[in-house]
Amino acid sequence: MGLTYKRGGDLTPIWSEKPKPKKTIKPKTKGKKKKPLTKFDLYKEKVMELTEKVKHLIEGIENRGWHKYHIDHKISIKWGFDNNIPPKHIAHIDNLRMLWWKDNFNKNVVCEVDVKNKWIVGDLKIYEHRTDIYYREDD
Repeated sequence: MGLTYKRGGDLTPIWSEKPKPKKTIKPKTKGKKKKPLTKFDLYKEKVMELTEKVKHLIEGIENRGWHKYHIDHKISIKWGFDNNIPPKHIAHIDNLRMLWWKDNFNKNVVCEVDVKNKWIVGDLKIYEHRTDIYYREDD
């Protein structure tokens, strides 16, 4: 094939024309304001940041994956926030374990206290009436 030229007798090759500017697509989110972060959002971010720093110490971390094992905070992040527990305690290695993903979703905000993480909640007698926390003696 040879060069193609414009119609109408102009012998300027088509490829020598300046390209037309491409239309830019504006994001639809323009104008929408992000909701400000709540105190819980900030607390959770801090816990997750601290958890990332110690996750390599969790037994079985190599099995982590979306439909595999998840990092479980035995005392939940929500419970820690509601009870004014410092984020560094919730992200402590004593409070972390690997848990099958379905079990972790089903657990939701229920807290499990064992001999390793008992120091985080302190005296369990004040939580006896609560149904969202229970104590396990075996580990």
